[in-house]
Amino acid sequence: RRADALKAQPGAAVARSFAGCRVLAADDNAVNREVLREALSTLKVEAIFVEDGAEAVRRAAEEHFDLVFMDGSMPVMDGLEATRQIRAAEARLGTPRLPVIALTAQMAGHDSDAWSDAGADGHVTKPFSLGHLTTAIAGVYGGAPQVANPAPQAQFDETPLLNETTIATLDSLGSKSGRDVRAKVWNMFSERAPIERETLNDMLASSTLTAISRKAHAFK
Repeated sequence: RRADALKAQPGAAVARSFAGCRVLAADDNAVNREVLREALSTLKVEAIFVEDGAEAVRRAAEEHFDLVFMDGSMPVMDGLEATRQIRAAEARLGTPRLPVIALTAQMAGHDSDAWSDAGADGHVTKPFSLGHLTTAIAGVYGGAPQVANPAPQAQFDETPLLNETTIATLDSLGSKSGRDVRAKVWNMFSERAPIERETLNDMLASSTLTAISRKAHAFK
């Protein structure tokens, strides 16, 4: 079932090699970074990871990258502001446009417009498959970056507890790398989840709705 789900996933394709491609990936969630690291490694992509938008802006200005995968909700500076600052620096210095792909679960309605207005070239929604990343990276090499998969419609009453496609993706990454990626990611999550849950519970009594929303999004 997992193999069939992966094959049926929109954008799923035979894994390609993008040797020589250098990607900057900004995400403050350790589990997300590990999954993305494994996926990009499978595609032979050199990936540099940062944990906040300000660091992404700095590295983009100082080094050469072919593409940026940008998360939305991050500390110090969020992905939207980081994308705006990258575009402002390009306009100020006259440097070539660096493709920026939003890599986030928050991509519906006005969120999509916000990313476009900030200067993003496309998006990949989480949870992603290897095919989604392949489509996004291939779009950069083939011309203009493209949307790798449409934003899913929220259906809270129908969403399964475990996403079979995500599990299939982790198993596929493991079979390609020879490592038990699913176990590694699960262990990271199971260690962090109780701490994150307690932190979220504590925040409910004293934090702002914005802070609670960001913590809940990271936990999700």
